[in-house]
Amino acid sequence: MMPRAMNQHQPRAHLDHVRRHFDQLLSTGVASRFSKDIGPMWMSSIDARTGEPVPPQPGSDTYKRVYRNIDAPHGCTLYWDQPLIAAAYRLSDLTGELRYARAAEDYTAAYLRACVSKSSGLILWGNHYFYDVGVSGPVGFLSTEPPKPIDLATDAGALHECRPLLPRWDTLWRVDPAATERAIRAMGALHVVDPATGEFNRHADRASDHAFLESGGVLAASLCWLGARLNDPSLHELAMRVARFSFEKRDPVTGLVPVSPMHDRWDMHCCTSEVGHWARSLLQCAQLSGDGRFTAMARDSLAAYLRFAWDEQASRYAGRVTLATGQRQADALDTPYAPGRWSDPWESLFPTHDYAAQLTDACLTLWQLTGNRAFEEAVRRWAMIVDRLPPGAQDRPIYAEHVGRWICVLDRAGRVLHDAAMTAQADTLQRYAMDGLYVGPMFRGHSRGQLCQSVDGVGYLLLALMGDGGA
Repeated sequence: MMPRAMNQHQPRAHLDHVRRHFDQLLSTGVASRFSKDIGPMWMSSIDARTGEPVPPQPGSDTYKRVYRNIDAPHGCTLYWDQPLIAAAYRLSDLTGELRYARAAEDYTAAYLRACVSKSSGLILWGNHYFYDVGVSGPVGFLSTEPPKPIDLATDAGALHECRPLLPRWDTLWRVDPAATERAIRAMGALHVVDPATGEFNRHADRASDHAFLESGGVLAASLCWLGARLNDPSLHELAMRVARFSFEKRDPVTGLVPVSPMHDRWDMHCCTSEVGHWARSLLQCAQLSGDGRFTAMARDSLAAYLRFAWDEQASRYAGRVTLATGQRQADALDTPYAPGRWSDPWESLFPTHDYAAQLTDACLTLWQLTGNRAFEEAVRRWAMIVDRLPPGAQDRPIYAEHVGRWICVLDRAGRVLHDAAMTAQADTLQRYAMDGLYVGPMFRGHSRGQLCQSVDGVGYLLLALMGDGGA
């Protein structure tokens, strides 16, 4: 059992540690150190003990969280730094020291100058692009090929893949509204395969291919964000069609929504906790657009997963549920990029289409909106699971993103449900973060290494330690 903390969650308790982290990052972890021609972007891989950027080292990625070059080796990746950007703004808000927010703005502006396709307006970021310090420009990559320099004049960014993080569009807008609007409109034009049906693709090539729930949720929420900003109902309508494309692929009997309905493989026939990630995005769409149909889709789809995925005997939620029957799957699949038998609160590898914390957060919001006890029950069950499977209980690394997300979810649940035990769990996770992930002067990305890497989600942890429930 996870030990209980004695003190209430205190958002400012670790502010000095967060400040030290940023002070070191801005002192030694800025890419402009390597060339006067490179803007003040933040390096993606830094030694947490020294603050020095770390170039790729063969054999050093034993606990690498992502495959291919998503971690932007010896480069900068504004997409995976989105939570870190938000943390810099939050730190300035709490301390009154504007230099952190200004550094975030300078980083964002530099990346937008260097890594936006001139032909499409897409930001070259995400799962196939980053800024490479060695070539002083953006590069693109696939699974087996080394990164190749990008010609901004001709490359439209067909491999643009914006998942699973929803960009903090407000922070980009405050730096460059025109570029931000163009990027989101380009996403709507190039990720949507058929505007009439809302069919979409994870890649921005207008091809009929993988329509992962997480991709559709991020796309819909991005369109709704811009629609709200510009008072443009056409963007809300396109977001609705994108959301309905996935919702209408649910099984007519079980109501379960597939991870992706496009190819006859495991994700066409399974529902996972990714439906909670998608539901969370749809709830953001509802808030931005005022359209309750987004809420209804989130409610019905998430309720179906909760109904079939729970195993009373094991007191766990299944990692995969068969779409047509609702049967919980116990077999191992011949791919590392699918959930195991159980949905895992500390799943480290990306992408396994398993998002327990995001699902729990969506359940909490739906409980507030609907009063449906099934959603409250799911939140309590997940708190129990995290209590029984605390970080460090299993022989594997625990990543900063998950610790940060669970601090936020449990702290919020404690306040919403008036449950002091959940608040205590959040406090205990804070102590774990300080004892297990803070190595001074920075926080490391996971418990088995000494690097602070963007893809490990340290920004989420910093937001959580500063009491930002939006992490």
